[in-house]
Amino acid sequence: DELGEGAFREDASFGEGGDHIYFLSSALRSAGDDAQIEIHFGFDERVVEQFIMSSYYRAGIFFAVYIVATLLLLVIIVRKVTLPIKRLRVFSQHIASGHMEKRIDIDSDFDEINGLVHDLEAMRCEMVKQTQVLERLSYRDELTRLPNRLVLNERLQQAVVIRHGSKRSFALLIIDLNRFKEVNDALGHHAGDLLLQEISLRMLGVIRVSDTVARLAGDEFAILLNGTTEEHVGTICNKVIELVKTPYQIEGQLVHIGASIGVACYPQHGDDAEDLLRRADIAMYHAKKNGLGFSVFAEQQDKNALRQMQLRSDFQNAIPRQELQVYYQSKVNLNNGQITGFEALVRWLHPQEGLISPDAFLPIAEQSGLINELTFYVLRQAAIDTIGWRNQGYDVNIAVNIAPKNLARIEFSQEVLDILEDTGLSPEYVELELTENDILDEPVQAIRILEQLHQQQVQIVVDDFGTGYSSLTYLKKLPISALKIDRSFVMEMEQDGDNAEIVKASIEMAHNIGLKVVAEGVETEKALLFLKSNHCDWGQGYFFSRPIPADQVVSLLESFNSVG
Repeated sequence: DELGEGAFREDASFGEGGDHIYFLSSALRSAGDDAQIEIHFGFDERVVEQFIMSSYYRAGIFFAVYIVATLLLLVIIVRKVTLPIKRLRVFSQHIASGHMEKRIDIDSDFDEINGLVHDLEAMRCEMVKQTQVLERLSYRDELTRLPNRLVLNERLQQAVVIRHGSKRSFALLIIDLNRFKEVNDALGHHAGDLLLQEISLRMLGVIRVSDTVARLAGDEFAILLNGTTEEHVGTICNKVIELVKTPYQIEGQLVHIGASIGVACYPQHGDDAEDLLRRADIAMYHAKKNGLGFSVFAEQQDKNALRQMQLRSDFQNAIPRQELQVYYQSKVNLNNGQITGFEALVRWLHPQEGLISPDAFLPIAEQSGLINELTFYVLRQAAIDTIGWRNQGYDVNIAVNIAPKNLARIEFSQEVLDILEDTGLSPEYVELELTENDILDEPVQAIRILEQLHQQQVQIVVDDFGTGYSSLTYLKKLPISALKIDRSFVMEMEQDGDNAEIVKASIEMAHNIGLKVVAEGVETEKALLFLKSNHCDWGQGYFFSRPIPADQVVSLLESFNSVG
């Protein structure tokens, strides 16, 4: 009754009541009868509990096996993915370090990885091809196909190692072309390239199979002569010089150039590649400077090179320290014997070495970029000195030399005029001297600058006439008023009749196109009489006066001229 109709009574859990019997009960009634029957069901709960626990245990084992199997499968899959990727990473590191010779051969069960392997292998093959091309280019000069500086250095080092300790020698020749820049400027870079190719072929025809011809840079070549003698070196040098001198037919133009060669021999001039290269280079510059075909290195050349290095350093401070002095050489009118002007010549009073001639430091000024500063320094000082002489009643003008690099500055003409205005010297009393080749270096700009100066009455004079390559017809087109016959022709007139004829013809042709003539190098009375008889306008040389400092000019003028 307490349970109510349809109610059940049962254990809530196994082990309840402590009797190991799991039971449930229910009360039953019959229809229309108040009688009640209570039914009790029970069973041994230990059997069921064991069955349930066994099921739990089997389920746990199944789950654990499932987890382990899943993990093992994942490990297998991961290994199949990661191992090829690790191998790909190793290959990529090899490629990055430059080792690309080994083929990438990796097989995977995954199409994506196989695709990546295929792409990486294709990239490796392409990089190998590109590297081979670059290696060929790095060891060969692209224009001439000759070995380049890198190859020469390697073969030079090998030659030193092979002959170390033995009496066998070899020679290194450094070859620099003369007047190549003129060809390049006049005919263009394409013509210059064709010329370099032709020269390289000629050099290859001179050497043996065991020797090496290399192009170092620009118009500079080198020849490595293995197992040679002093006599053989001289023979090769002369052959190279003659072959280079032989005219070239380049794009319809006949081209003439030359070569300067420096020679260094192992082991006499050096026992390593660096010393041999440096000393062959020094010998080459010695040959070029002194107009020699070739020069074998000598210790004195090295001393001269060291001296040049020291002078180059010292010259940086020469102008600020007022170590430069302007000397003056007279220019005499051959009709009346009067001094009508002076050429300003710079000298360097070095604090240790004393007076240094321009030949020693002018190249330094050009190479160091100080040539403009030097030119303006001389022009300013010469203008100041000339004003002083004119104020004393001497009607003289002044000539100042200018360099090719001066004409490379488009503002040069205005800078000259500014100096003259600042010092107070009229432009009509100023002559600027330059050589034919100076004009030809940058003809368009040079002519524009010279015309600007000529319009302001500055006189333009061509110096060293006869040593360049231009003609009087060409000079007639330039804004020049006079030319100076090179001293070498004048000084050798008495010994060489051809030089006398050249001087005579030059004077006559110059007069025919309206130019005045100055003869340099007048050192004897006989030369003076010859120039007078051929109506030369002015003379300059030691016969009249050596270059003198400014404080001696007035005394010289008094001995030649009458004041007023």
